[in-house]
This record gives sequence, C-alpha cells and structure tokens, in this order.
Amino acid sequence: MKLNVEEIITKTKKFLTNRDLLVFMFFLLISTALWTLQELRKQSEDTVELPLKYVNLPNDYVVTNDLPDHLKLTLEGQGTVLVKYRFGSKLSPLEIDLNEIAKGKKSINTNAYISQIQKKVSETQIKRIYPENIAVTLEKQKKKTVPVALDATIDLHQQYTLCDSIKILPARITAYGPQKELSEIDTIYTEHIDWEDLKDTTTIELALKQKKNVRYSDTIITIKVYTEKFTEKSIQVPISTKNVPSGYMLRIFPSTVTINYQVGLSNYDKIDATAFAVEVDYREAQKNGKDKLDIKIKKSPKKAFNIKLKPESVGYIIEEKHTNK
Repeated sequence: MKLNVEEIITKTKKFLTNRDLLVFMFFLLISTALWTLQELRKQSEDTVELPLKYVNLPNDYVVTNDLPDHLKLTLEGQGTVLVKYRFGSKLSPLEIDLNEIAKGKKSINTNAYISQIQKKVSETQIKRIYPENIAVTLEKQKKKTVPVALDATIDLHQQYTLCDSIKILPARITAYGPQKELSEIDTIYTEHIDWEDLKDTTTIELALKQKKNVRYSDTIITIKVYTEKFTEKSIQVPISTKNVPSGYMLRIFPSTVTINYQVGLSNYDKIDATAFAVEVDYREAQKNGKDKLDIKIKKSPKKAFNIKLKPESVGYIIEEKHTNK
C-alpha cells in the first residue's frame, strides 16, 4: 500500500511526539551522562602539550637550529583531571635556560625539568616526556651595519607630488647573527605597504622584514613622506653644441628650446633656466646625415619632472671658418 507525503509527515510527527519515546530519550541521556562521569573517575592516560619558553640566551650568541615550541607529556590520572588539562586552561610555559648551552652543553635533557613540570600537572603522574633531549646549536654572533629601505607602492592623489625625499629613521641599523646569514644581507627592507591616493604628508611606523637567526638593533622604523601640489612651468634655455672640430662652426636654428616641466609649489621659484643644460652633438650630424639634430638634456634639477622639450630637434648648418690672411 502506497502512502502519500501528507500521511508520511503525519506518522512522523506522531512518532516524534510519542510520550513513551520522549521518556526513553530522557533516561538515555541521563544514563549516558552517568556512564561518562563514572568513566572519567577512573584512572587513565592521555597526552597533553606543555609550551616552552627559552630564556637567558647570552647577548653574543644566536640559536641556529629549530627548537621545539612545546613538549608532549603522557600523563596518568583521573579522567576528569586529564580532560581539564586537555580542554581547559593552557599550561603555563616551561622556561628552558640556554645559558648552560652557551657554556658548552650540546643538548637539553628535558627530564632534568621533571620536578618543575610535575608542579604544573600536580594532580597527575608523568609517565613520559617527549622529546627527552632537545639539541641546541649556538653560534657566536657577528654584527653588520646596513641601510634600511622602504618597500612600498605609492599612488599619489591627482595633482600631488613628493616635495622631498622619503625620510627613513633610522636610515641604517645594525644586524646581529651568524656570519653566513649576515653575508647575504646588503639592505634591510620594511614590511610592504600600499599607499593609495596619498595626499597629505604622512608619518608611519613599519616593522622590518625578519630574517631567520638574525636580529636587529631596531625593529620599528619611522617613515616620513612629504607631499604637496604641483603645477606646470615653461622656460627658455639656450642650446649648446659639442664635439665641433676645430675650423668648423655648427649653426643651429632655433638656438633656444622651450622646456616644459612639472614642479612642486614649494620649488616653483627656485628653478630657473640655469638649472637646465641642453645640447646637440656634431658627431650625430656626421654619423646619421639627418637634416635635424636631436636635443639632449645634459642637466636638469631633481625637483623637476615630466620634462618635455619643444622642439625636440633643430635644423643645422655646418660652416668652415675662414681665417684672414
């Protein structure tokens, strides 16, 4: 006999609301809880993790191998206590003294700390500690002073520019570590930062990128970025010639060029024609045989940018000098 959906739903509801079923489920939960409590009162074993903290490393030494950050303890005790250690509050770290290693020892016997560990798990008995030995490799550290560089992507707000070089404080720091690691360091970079639509002069502190087994005299670097609005400016500059052989003249036309450039407002009045130098090369005329010579920028101020020449090339005539007899 086929049952339709409504009949199935009705029978299911009736089953789930059956009083006998509810009574059964209630006593099942009670008995399960009692059984669990009874089991937790029994003696059993479990493994928990004990955090480690390494202390008293002499300033002139560095650890060059990986050290474990915890011990595994096999404990025997009542289930209720073991549950507390596993799922309750974490055990406080065990401090490992590295000063003895610096005096010549090659490893740490964790069983030597058993009395300290037992105090942390006083309601249980320690059956096993893993690892039993922790190998430690120390090396006398060297030092090296290197420059700090900013790792950043800077996107300036429209019509804004940097009005000064980016200040990095301190500009140089001392790195301490094994000779091998220090030999690979020429520059220490900050953590990367993205500046988008930067408009205002900004000061920020950045951490340094860490290198294994190397520590720095400074861990936080101050970065100062100076911004301002910029505008455009045009000036006329005379064009000079070079490599003209003795006895010849190189006449160019026009003899001046218009230089268009952009500059921050604070430097607008500080830049004049003497800040630029442009030239044409006689050898270019001899080599290429072109009817025009390209104008080259020989000198320009650092504060000027997006520099454009108008015109970019000039016409020329080569004349032989005549001497009076």
